Amino acid sequence: MKICILYPSFLGETGGAGVNSYLRNLRRHLEVRGHEVYIISARVKENEEKRFYYAPSLYIWPLRAFTGNLIFTFSSFFKLIKINRKEKLDLIYTIGTSGALGFIIKKLLKKPIVNHLIYPWQFKLHNIQNKIADLKQYLWFLPLIPLEKMSLVGVDKIITLTEDHKKAIVKYDHVDSEKIVVIPNGIDIPENTKAISDAEPVPIHRNSEEFIYLFVGRVEKEKGIRELIKAFNLLECNGKKLVIVGWVSEKIKHLYRRNNILFTGYISDRATLGSIYQNSDVFVLPTHWEGQSMAVLEAMSYGLPVIASDIPGMSSLIENEKNGFLVPPRDVEKLAEKMELITKVDYKKMGEYSREKAEREFSWDKVADKTINVFEEVINKQ
Repeated sequence: MKICILYPSFLGETGGAGVNSYLRNLRRHLEVRGHEVYIISARVKENEEKRFYYAPSLYIWPLRAFTGNLIFTFSSFFKLIKINRKEKLDLIYTIGTSGALGFIIKKLLKKPIVNHLIYPWQFKLHNIQNKIADLKQYLWFLPLIPLEKMSLVGVDKIITLTEDHKKAIVKYDHVDSEKIVVIPNGIDIPENTKAISDAEPVPIHRNSEEFIYLFVGRVEKEKGIRELIKAFNLLECNGKKLVIVGWVSEKIKHLYRRNNILFTGYISDRATLGSIYQNSDVFVLPTHWEGQSMAVLEAMSYGLPVIASDIPGMSSLIENEKNGFLVPPRDVEKLAEKMELITKVDYKKMGEYSREKAEREFSWDKVADKTINVFEEVINKQ
């Protein structure tokens, strides 16, 4: 198959997490199976050898998200026509709102289209608890709803991450449930999950009596970083350490500076990040919203139990009291309660179940096979 992917924020072979990580891994698994993958993005340099193609975008304040996606929709449309003329594509794979002109592409090019709707924006907006406190976030995403609805018009299939997201697409976008396929994010399962020695390049050095809580992600309000630090400060802190991995401002570092809170900064090296997972005891992500967290999947693959917010998308990863705990979002006291409780139960057994669940449901081989099956199904129906 020759597959062209449209996503404005793809950064290429390195950089970024979330969708970037998903696309890099999907591309790798598709190419290993003999398929050709072409990617159009506003964030890559044109490189025909790697099949990366540039389509410009322009983010204009105050509607940066809307203008950026809208302009990319048109520029990628013309780039797509050029690529198809040369390569004779078999399928177009649009990510989110990048498929807003999909109904025109389908008529003009007569190619099947699959849209990957990671997180329905209306679902997110309906789940914002305080629209005044989160007004900036609310107004940021509100204009994207029309583009999202357009992206679903005339598509052959829609891929989404969880059953919660599927129900939301049916409810808010009025799409036939038969057209929606649930395929989760994938994760490469590491061979070794045991803690390594301090000789390795690990920015945390633990002793046998320390209990380490780990957070990996963007260090910002919507990821629940304030609630996490407040909850940690409520714990009986003898022998406990909180390790926060991700870019962080000096203001936050100064505000929360303590001997048992370590800010490592952003870590791009996979081996170093793997070492941090291996040297931690529990992963904590009290996020306010999430599609399906890659960081949680990584933690599970390394055999860590997880404490996370009880929000759509997270229940597909965490079975309460089996491989971790789900807590109400923004509830500092409940979060602290579970962070304390996990030190007093068999958290290692929980971690073993995390690893088993990751292997059973989320390995990249299985995710890639399911995705290819969808692609082949829509191509064969043409």
